[in-house]
Amino acid sequence: MKDLKDTNIMANSYGCQVAAQLIAELACNLILTDPTVDPKARTMVQEAYRLYMDGFDDGSKGQLMADLCDMVPFIAFETVQKMIADDIRPKLAKIKCRTLVVRGEEDPIAPELWTEEVASRIPHAKIFVIPNAPHCVNYATPYQLTNIMLDFINQSNGQGH
Repeated sequence: MKDLKDTNIMANSYGCQVAAQLIAELACNLILTDPTVDPKARTMVQEAYRLYMDGFDDGSKGQLMADLCDMVPFIAFETVQKMIADDIRPKLAKIKCRTLVVRGEEDPIAPELWTEEVASRIPHAKIFVIPNAPHCVNYATPYQLTNIMLDFINQSNGQGH
């Protein structure tokens, strides 16, 4: 396997759980945006309500709902069940690389207290909140997120401010 010490990994939403499980110890920098699942919302009903609160408009807000609607219903249901059953918390303390946790200020799916807990469980993690952004900041604020990510990565390479 290739040495991944110079690799930067970015994961969004449920992808944060996957990244924490599979590769976090091997990467140089890890960026988790809108991490799921908040332990205070570990049921299908609670997650559905938070998804509803995130919105359904045609813009980038509501992107998660659009993605779920693109899936075959039973696959979407099965994916959400697995997401809810998977507890990311035990994985977080095992992350050894520099980590940035990013959330949208208006994200009901990855709320403030939860993302603060995520960051507090990872040694030396930093947190960044994008003002006025919903869940899926990668769709809602792609340029701002890109600048945040590049700044974080460049700091590890000695190029930051």
